[in-house]
Amino acid sequence: MTLAPAGNFASNNHIYRFGEILQTFNGGVFVQGVGDTVAHNCIHNAPSSGIQYYGNDHVIEYNELYDLAHESGDVGGINTGADYSEMGTVIRYNYIHDTHGFGEGGFRGIYLDLPGSNTTIFGNILANVDIGVFFNSRRDNIVENNIFFNCHPSVNIYIWPHVSYFHPGGAWKIVEKLHAIRYTEPPYSTRYPMLPHYLDSAGLGMPYGHSVIHNISCGGTWLDLSEGMDFTQVRVEHNVVGDSMVLVLTRKWYPNFDPYHIGYAGEYTRNDSRIAAEMTQRGNIIGDPGLVDPARGDFHLKENSPAWRTGFRKIPVEQIGLTVDEFRKSVRK
Repeated sequence: MTLAPAGNFASNNHIYRFGEILQTFNGGVFVQGVGDTVAHNCIHNAPSSGIQYYGNDHVIEYNELYDLAHESGDVGGINTGADYSEMGTVIRYNYIHDTHGFGEGGFRGIYLDLPGSNTTIFGNILANVDIGVFFNSRRDNIVENNIFFNCHPSVNIYIWPHVSYFHPGGAWKIVEKLHAIRYTEPPYSTRYPMLPHYLDSAGLGMPYGHSVIHNISCGGTWLDLSEGMDFTQVRVEHNVVGDSMVLVLTRKWYPNFDPYHIGYAGEYTRNDSRIAAEMTQRGNIIGDPGLVDPARGDFHLKENSPAWRTGFRKIPVEQIGLTVDEFRKSVRK
């Protein structure tokens, strides 16, 4: 593969009531390859995910997704996984809201499953969903400048317990897929210089290198890390956290452990002085983020919001979703 962009696009489509025959892994938009764009779509009313993507260097932006996962749990609004080499995608300015999944795992607004990495998640609004952003043993992802409202949690970084997946013969053939594309040679080694080191024995399969910065979260739980993780392994800085529960540590999933009743190794509210000190010393602000009226869907920031002081940048809310163009003459609001 040359990593040359294809330049395909799916733009300004209203997609709903799909997936009636093949319910799962069958998004309203399904993307593979390199360098495609999915923009300004409205996707809703379906049994599973909204956008399913694989490959490299895609742009997924300005889409509205809601009312999904009618018949599934452990599913994402924007969903991917299964290959370390699938990197470089930007997911920005999407509004994913009002969806709850069924069964284990619920609905994750943006779900980057085991083990792909190096994805940028910027300027999205995730509201009234089970989990906002979920990583499963991925690396080097950026979660920046997003708004989370009533998510439990807003950001969930998980350690996949089965290390065998990261060795030859593992269930998802992660190692074999890397060798098939000659990941230590150009173009992959030059386009993604971190990739050749992902199978180093030190910390194999650990979700290192993530940055969670300049976000806003309120009305739910802020952060969920796997037991054994701490703020030296993931950068959590300059966020405004208005949630009552600021951190939970998910108990490790050992072999023969019941996945439906994993439970928490620790739960820390905003009143826990030690955790609050760890957060604030990294530039995080614990308090009201100053959103206008998130319960009624108004995610604009007030002029006196503390988020402006952290470097938060305005999200172009009015541009999200369907838009008038040469093919669509009007948009019903």
